[in-house]
Amino acid sequence: MGYRSISTSAADDGRARTGSGAEPAPPVDGGRTNATPHLQDRRPPRWLVQHLANPLVRRLAPTRWGSRLPVAVLTVTGRRTGRRFEVPVGVHEVAGRRLVFTDAPWRLNFRGGAAAELLSAGRLSAVHVRLVEDPAEVGALFRAAFAAGTTPAQIALAIPAGHDPSDEELAAQRHVLVLS
Repeated sequence: MGYRSISTSAADDGRARTGSGAEPAPPVDGGRTNATPHLQDRRPPRWLVQHLANPLVRRLAPTRWGSRLPVAVLTVTGRRTGRRFEVPVGVHEVAGRRLVFTDAPWRLNFRGGAAAELLSAGRLSAVHVRLVEDPAEVGALFRAAFAAGTTPAQIALAIPAGHDPSDEELAAQRHVLVLS
């Protein structure tokens, strides 16, 4: 039950078809369905991040090697559960502001702003974090980050040369957390 067989052949140009023929093929991007025709999500598989990379970063962050890591650890308390989350994030310095680009569910804890702790370069600091969801503001923050030297690859995106993504395309890929 719940199993769908997928078959391909040379006759169907390599396009995956489900066993019944009526259902669409499953997404090829690991279950992430927010891809637009021009922007591509370049994140590693979730299982690798959740079970290997994140635990390793959380363990190394408070040590002397933590100051050499290109990521920080953001600690937030859940709004509904009260549970503490320690999440490795990439922090981008843009025009005197620190930004985090994410679409992870834990971001919702910052709707309306919330306090958090940031462990970056071996230093722990209290921060106030605000979630930006408005497409126009998200687009402006993406463009400011790109102008400041952040590459799409650093945000795990691929943007084809010559394509200028719209605010809506960028907001469909990631939301932005502003740390102050």
